Amino acid sequence: MTATSSTTMAAKNGEDGEVCSSLCKIAGKVVFITSKGYDGDLGGLAGADDKCNTLAMEAGLANAGNFMAWLSSAEGSPSSRMTKYEEPYLLLDGESIVAASWSELTDGSVDSAINVDETSALQPGKRAWTGTTASGAASSPTCKDWTSEIKEDGGLQGSSSSVDVEWSSKAAASCFTSGRRICVEQCYQARPMRASRSRPMRVLVMKKASATAWVTGAPGSGDGRPCLL
Repeated sequence: MTATSSTTMAAKNGEDGEVCSSLCKIAGKVVFITSKGYDGDLGGLAGADDKCNTLAMEAGLANAGNFMAWLSSAEGSPSSRMTKYEEPYLLLDGESIVAASWSELTDGSVDSAINVDETSALQPGKRAWTGTTASGAASSPTCKDWTSEIKEDGGLQGSSSSVDVEWSSKAAASCFTSGRRICVEQCYQARPMRASRSRPMRVLVMKKASATAWVTGAPGSGDGRPCLL
């Protein structure tokens, strides 16, 4: 599918045949590295998730409120707490596919480095707190389950320049230092967060045609369609 903007798409809705509008979405899940860095005290998994969703809302992402941090602690890991979608994981540059499915996201390598933030800006050469292997399993260290910012504690980080296992598991760093986070979109919930008042809702439109890209209904419609961007 190709289009110049979300308001000029002429594609058809794959399910009901209606002309696609600015509320249409592409099947897939957004992945971004945060534009901001944080020390190792992220407030646990819940605090890290909240930070992902705050940035998504400020950037006006259509599914703000439904992102999780790619992060592990004693409470869980991506493999235990995220939904395993068998559809593409996408960057916000509108053309890069990180992985074609969850199984490919967690097979030890990714197709594109996760180096685009929530505003679509490039963030190469950055480190992100993960405490997670490239398979989505918990690893260590974890800055005491992401509650420590002291120099003597450490946390595992991934690299925004890597496409091998180091995208998630590069090296440990002091919890006193700054690290980004990787945020992964999940399903629409009953009451998604509203887009920022200072920015209109952003809808991802892929620049490159893809056999796996198709469009469907509005966010939060509850009509039984697949979970979408």
